[in-house]
Amino acid sequence: MDDVDPLTDLACSIERQSKELHAEVAQRVEQSGRFWMSTTELKGKSYFRINPVNFRTRKKHMEELFRLLQQECLAINRKLAKNI
Repeated sequence: MDDVDPLTDLACSIERQSKELHAEVAQRVEQSGRFWMSTTELKGKSYFRINPVNFRTRKKHMEELFRLLQQECLAINRKLAKNI
């Protein structure tokens, strides 16, 4: 029987949860109708992908998106904490 490294197992679980969290947050942001964004994976880690190419995009828009991302991440983390 192979020995399973608990830290490796935990790291894999956290990364899987991270991908799910990023995907759900991006979906919620898009459903808000205010912003469009996606997720991407680089070197095995999940990230939000934001591409503000519209010449009318201002700092206030990016700040609003950042607040929305924070809000959605907190909401999902609260939901996950209730399920533990």
